[in-house]
Amino acid sequence: MTDEMRKKSILLVDDDVAHRTMLKVNLLGEGYRVEEVSDGDEVLPFLDSHEVDLILLDMKMARIDGLTTLSVLLQAGHDVPVIMLTAFSSVESAVDAMKKGAFDYIAKPVDIEELKLLIGRALSFKSLSEENKALKNRL
Repeated sequence: MTDEMRKKSILLVDDDVAHRTMLKVNLLGEGYRVEEVSDGDEVLPFLDSHEVDLILLDMKMARIDGLTTLSVLLQAGHDVPVIMLTAFSSVESAVDAMKKGAFDYIAKPVDIEELKLLIGRALSFKSLSEENKALKNRL
């Protein structure tokens, strides 16, 4: 199966089960494969055995918050695009997340249409980035 034919997979990281379920239902309806974990400390172990194309990462969680999780992901060398989800839509935290490497952020309650656009942009960016790396390696 070629990469274009493979369903793109999204990892939802959110400790709010109701919110995670709502997102999962909507994303499955868009044809994505959706995986989920409930806190930041579960992300790296999950990625050790699963490949994902995008991570939707909540800012505030019980054990490890989104910014810490984002930093850990980058330190571990993961280059999966991350879209931050925040119920506490402060400009400062969003800017901080972008500086730390998040692709973008979206405020809760999530506007599904806006999220779909963001996911599309993030996946296109990832695809172009991988293509660029492959071309550089060939040269």
